[in-house]
Amino acid sequence: MDQNFSIVSLVLGASTVVQFVLALLMAVSLASWTVIFRKYFAIKSARLKTNDFEQEFWSGTSLNDLYQAAINSARQGSPL
Repeated sequence: MDQNFSIVSLVLGASTVVQFVLALLMAVSLASWTVIFRKYFAIKSARLKTNDFEQEFWSGTSLNDLYQAAINSARQGSPL
């Protein structure tokens, strides 16, 4: 009795429905990881920009200058 239990042989030996479900699960997993990484980098960028703003705010810059900088960064697609 020759039993080969490698992942590839199990998937290739499975029915079409099982192969479809496995492919669907892998696609959804890939999409989920893509969303996770995009959110991670967006939050990281927002955190860095928040720290920069806070430093600028406490440095004594006038509120008018801060307002203009906020308007300009909003036009550039800033997450803040």
